[in-house]
Amino acid sequence: MRYEDASQAGSISSEINARDDSDHLAGNDFGPATGNLITGSGTVSGATGTDIAGAGGQITAIAGAGGSDTSFDASGKLEVAGQYGTLTIDAEGNYTYVRNPDSPEGVADTFTYTLASDAGATDTAQLVINIGNLPILQAEGTQTVRTADGVVVLPPGVELSDVRVVGRDLHITMPDGSIMVIQDGAVFVPQLVVNGVEVPAANLAALLIDSEPRPAAGDSTPTQLSSGGNFEVPVQPLDPGVPLGDLLPPTELFYTPPEFEEIGEIVEENDPPTVGASSVNVSEEGVSSIDAPIPDTSGSPDTTNSPTNGGNVPVSDPDGDPLTVTLGTPPSGLTSQGTLIVWSVSPDGHTLTGTAGGNTVLTLVIENDGDYTVTLLRPVDHPNAGGEQGTSFVVPVSVSDGENPVVTGGSITVTIEDDSPTISGRIGEPLLIVDDTTLGVNDTDSFAGAFSVNYGADGAAAANALAYALSITAGPSGLVDVQTNEAVNLVMNGAVVEGRSATTNQLVFTVSVDGSGNVTLDQLRAVKHDDASDPFETGGSAATLSADSLVRLSIVATDRDGDQASISIDIGQNLRFEDDGPSMSLVSASEPTLTVDDTTLATNASASFAGLFSATVGNDLP
Repeated sequence: MRYEDASQAGSISSEINARDDSDHLAGNDFGPATGNLITGSGTVSGATGTDIAGAGGQITAIAGAGGSDTSFDASGKLEVAGQYGTLTIDAEGNYTYVRNPDSPEGVADTFTYTLASDAGATDTAQLVINIGNLPILQAEGTQTVRTADGVVVLPPGVELSDVRVVGRDLHITMPDGSIMVIQDGAVFVPQLVVNGVEVPAANLAALLIDSEPRPAAGDSTPTQLSSGGNFEVPVQPLDPGVPLGDLLPPTELFYTPPEFEEIGEIVEENDPPTVGASSVNVSEEGVSSIDAPIPDTSGSPDTTNSPTNGGNVPVSDPDGDPLTVTLGTPPSGLTSQGTLIVWSVSPDGHTLTGTAGGNTVLTLVIENDGDYTVTLLRPVDHPNAGGEQGTSFVVPVSVSDGENPVVTGGSITVTIEDDSPTISGRIGEPLLIVDDTTLGVNDTDSFAGAFSVNYGADGAAAANALAYALSITAGPSGLVDVQTNEAVNLVMNGAVVEGRSATTNQLVFTVSVDGSGNVTLDQLRAVKHDDASDPFETGGSAATLSADSLVRLSIVATDRDGDQASISIDIGQNLRFEDDGPSMSLVSASEPTLTVDDTTLATNASASFAGLFSATVGNDLP
């Protein structure tokens, strides 16, 4: 319970006036410098920096070159970095300043503080920490530049008698006759340093009562005997003292005791709430907006396969006040399928939505207790191709208790984990069949159906999503060239597979693939077949390579943000070469007749049957 003197009752003034303060650290002094901004105690500026804010005045904010602080920590302090050091301060105005170890001399670190009264009025002022030797007053035309802590060092040759009051300003006559002006110097009297001697502001103010300093008060006429007058006239003895006490009648003193009035409980100050930081991961591996989800355990990071995840931003209020938590918008720049993501926050501040091209990409919903949920609905482009990675952005979080200013500085870091495409081979690869009989007649078939591709959440790349290529195991193919009887070796000529005779380098066949997965086999020379009883050797009897793995077809799938998957299948024995064995046909129905006679047994009969038949050897040659 608090009591006040009702006989002295009156309204508390709402006037507030924050006044600049200054402090100083020597060149070799790194602090701490301490003092009180409200009372001026401990500062170089002293009482001239005393603030007016009433009994309940307090510091509510501080700002410096490194930022600002409005949230008191657990020890009741604000802290901010300046240009050359760090300042901490409590609500009562008590401050501590510590210089950075590598800070220079001859500089000043300036801070701005906010002072608030009980009535809610505010004012700001500055605290200037001068480091090293104080600068001497410099002239700028007819004006002067005052040091930040209110100390003016006058040039040599200037006396106090050269200082006079002109309106609100102080005018100082310099040795060269020029006038230097200290603006408002008669209202906010500075401390002067005259020929190395400090003249405190209070002393200077007393000397300026008659518009100009009078170092030795008194009349200087010859007849006066003051210390400032004529010492040539002898000083006469003092008259006997008068007992002044006998001239006063008895005095009756009256005292009215104070009256006390109960005014109720003391209202305690309401402390602001606090808000912290949180982080969460969601994954494209669970998003099915474009292609089927592809969960896996690869990538960095890969902590989840889910497109939905949540967490909690720590919020609290020392006074137990109900809190309102709100979201801000993250920085711009993220895209989905190449379209910029645009962020918006609901009117109540609880829902953040990211959209791209009219499609909702992501939502973040937060409750007043700090619990939140992130839902990824469409892919977010990742900047680096070639593998799964994470893309992160930061969502600002603020909290209010309805009593204090909104507290900012909270955050949720959201990381979008990447996915990558998958590709697999299928059963039922096509066969490419050529025939020695019709050299130069190619066989082409599509192998695109031999692969199954899933691009996942990102979808297929805008261009060249699928790329096909051939490769070989160089060397003997297992085939033999008929004309040279040389083994046929496999070689690569750019992107084309060639079969060439081992010694004479004759081109026997080629294998090529186009961008759509169409593979072409082109036979240019006949190859040997191993079944003499089968002149055609079709189907499974056709000549082929000695191993399926000698020729390989690979495919690379690329998704929208550059991630890739690849697979290779063996097609060496999908290449078939049928025989063109010799053929014979009857070309004449008139067969010759052979006649002999018993009479002439020794006489034979002969005739040619060659004309009855037509024989074709083919490309295998006789």
